[in-house]
Parts: sequence; structure tokens; C-alpha cells
Amino acid sequence: MNQVKLFLTCIILLFTVNSAYAIETQYIDDGIVQYYCNANTSNIYFDADSLKAPTAGMQKKIVKTYPLLLLSKEDENGIRLRLGSKKAIQKCGAVKLIFESGFYNSNPVGELGLLEYPLISVLINNKAIINKSPLNLCNSSSTRETCPTDFSIQAIEIVKSSKNLYQVKVKKALPISNGDSVEFKTEYLKVN
Repeated sequence: MNQVKLFLTCIILLFTVNSAYAIETQYIDDGIVQYYCNANTSNIYFDADSLKAPTAGMQKKIVKTYPLLLLSKEDENGIRLRLGSKKAIQKCGAVKLIFESGFYNSNPVGELGLLEYPLISVLINNKAIINKSPLNLCNSSSTRETCPTDFSIQAIEIVKSSKNLYQVKVKKALPISNGDSVEFKTEYLKVN
């Protein structure tokens, strides 16, 4: 009887731990990126730490970056090399978001064969603002052990403030202390 109680307690504990883990869902999870768009006003909102739209009228969008990865055919050992990425292009009014799958090196079995990660490029009226930057990888709560660049993007907010002027706010995570922690830096841009 005690063994049955112990077994049931373990099952309850397992479900409790899995439920707690599920609550920590972020905007980027296993190659799925979530962001908000208002196409009428060309406003974009992405924040890796928040699941809520900043204002009413914004529509949630989901992009899967993991299927964008291009792989070679299997070799005689069953290994496939990473060759590059296709692009997923999303439009939000005058803003174009281009998502790709990034990777550390071509051989997923090799020393740097870490998980793939999402990349983003942002254009406003065909003017490049952000070019192939990784999303939410250098954050201390990230599952990645190594940051692929000097920074990753933690949040982006684009607001159209007049007919041809856009306010762009980019929050970057920069690894410090050999990647043991991060510091955040916010940059503001005005784009015509």
C-alpha cells in the first residue's frame, strides 16, 4: 500500500513540475517566435519576457523558424549537415520582418553542434534597421549555453509616430563575465 502511495505521489510531483515549467513559456520556444502586429499603423511589438500585447488592436503572430533550416542528405553514418536557411517573410504595414534559422556550425554532431536559433531582420519602407540578429539567446534564463554573437535581441518595439516617421526601440542582451550573466542595453532609433 505504501508503494502505491509513493508511486502516486511521484506522478503528482512529475505533473506539478511539468506544469510549472509550461508556465515559463516565452516568445521564443524551440524555434517558435511570437510577436504582435497592427498592420493599419505599422506597429510591431516583440518581447521575449512578456506574453501580452502592449495595446489593444494588435494581432498575435507566430513564426516557426525550425522548418526553415536547410539540411544535406544523410551521409553513410546517418549525419546531415546544416547548409543554410530559407526565409519566412512577414509584413506588418510598412514593416517587413524576415525570419531565418541560425546555427553555430554546419555539423550538428560536432563540438559546436548546439541547437539552432531564430534570426530576425527588420526593414521599414525597405530600409534595413536590423540585419540577421539572433533573438533572446544571451539572456541568463535562456537554454543556450553559448551566445552566437556579441548580443541578442530581447525586445523590439516599432511605433509609427507620423506619416513617414517611425520610433524604434531595441533592447539587447549582452553577455558579460564569459557569458555567465547578461546586461541589457536599450537603443532608440528614428527612421524616416
